[in-house]
Amino acid sequence: MADDAAPLPPLRKLPRRRSMIELHYNVDDSFRMIGAVAQDANFRRDVHDVFNLLALVPIVVLNAANWHWDLLLTGRFTEPAEVWHGEYFEHFWWTTLGYFVIDLLWVVMVSGTVRSPSAIVIHHCIVLVYLMVPWLYRGLGWCMGACMAVELNTWFLIARRIFNKAGLNPFGATGENKS
Repeated sequence: MADDAAPLPPLRKLPRRRSMIELHYNVDDSFRMIGAVAQDANFRRDVHDVFNLLALVPIVVLNAANWHWDLLLTGRFTEPAEVWHGEYFEHFWWTTLGYFVIDLLWVVMVSGTVRSPSAIVIHHCIVLVYLMVPWLYRGLGWCMGACMAVELNTWFLIARRIFNKAGLNPFGATGENKS
């Protein structure tokens, strides 16, 4: 009876789904990153990026000002809390809170500023809740400082997008775009 069954149609090859890496980098067939993706013209995103470049500077500076760098750089500590003096914690906390509230409102009210607005909104809401922890338990201010250190990386990612719209590879032999 199985011999009388109609043959199955050939399997259709599905297109490969783009990875998160491919949103930001061009990749070759071996999936090696060969340079940043060229940015399309988007005035709303560019204005939002400039806001971020300006607003993240005081957050990064205030975060850095709250650490004992002599202990941190020499490794002369046993607990992370030992290297956090928190002298500027309130300024750091209020600046961070203000940034996340303003950025959240911006993403919600101005469409087209980010690729994934729902992810940014969820992220900002979670951050706003987590910001209450070091405010209520001041001994955990160092946790906020450690977590907010990622904003330095955010600054560099945004700066790359703003200052390298063509997606040029600065470390390539000729700096050409590989896309």
